[in-house]
Amino acid sequence: ISWLLDVPRADWPALNQWSNAVVTPTDPDFRELGENPNDVRLRASQSLYEYFGKLAEERGHGDGDDLVSLLARAQVDGEPIDAHVLVSYYLLLITAGNETTRSALSGGLQALTERPAIWDEIAADPTKVAAASEEILRWSTPIVQMARTATRDTELRGQKIRKGETLALFYASANRDERVFPEPFEFRLDRKPNPHLAFGIGEHFCVGAHLARIEIRCMLERLVSRFERFELAETPTRLFASSVGGLKTLQVRYAFKKTR
Repeated sequence: ISWLLDVPRADWPALNQWSNAVVTPTDPDFRELGENPNDVRLRASQSLYEYFGKLAEERGHGDGDDLVSLLARAQVDGEPIDAHVLVSYYLLLITAGNETTRSALSGGLQALTERPAIWDEIAADPTKVAAASEEILRWSTPIVQMARTATRDTELRGQKIRKGETLALFYASANRDERVFPEPFEFRLDRKPNPHLAFGIGEHFCVGAHLARIEIRCMLERLVSRFERFELAETPTRLFASSVGGLKTLQVRYAFKKTR
């Protein structure tokens, strides 16, 4: 994501740290002394806002073809994009583009490490990478939940929902709905179709879904072509967060494929 935005490589660690803090402010590893989660999110958001505001100002008059430059010069109905909206879009790109695909990849690698037979199946038939990528998305479900507000009174399976009430949509639960997915707690390559909701649905469908799918497939193709096997070296640790279902550490041992 930082490469697509063409931000200096020296700034990538800071962007990663700020992104982590915005999305998972409840994790103690991303807090500074004395901060509460709200403080963490505000501090990191302000840092990202200032960083991209300055970058957009610098590139708004140039001719670069990176995403920062293109959006800084973009117009809607003949008018430049409002500065606040513009920087907010950069924040969305760097946080959503960083946290989600990374969580899907690490969660998928953990699943395949624990299921060596499926790893071997993909390695023997690389055409199964696409199916594996979709199952990785269903299995890992990087975004656990998001809240929505009911626009009218309704009833869902006996539960009354009133207009104005806030609902938490648990995508992780939907992706293991036994009415939709046979053996929902099994990692399977033969799910056709695989109607998971890892990218959301409807007007809230993820704007980066196509890029995420390409990233996951490319990474999986590289891994199965180069490595014979992975195994866990330590128990993985998860992010302490309610919205992002991701791993914080995944220590593995690996063996390269033998070359002739």
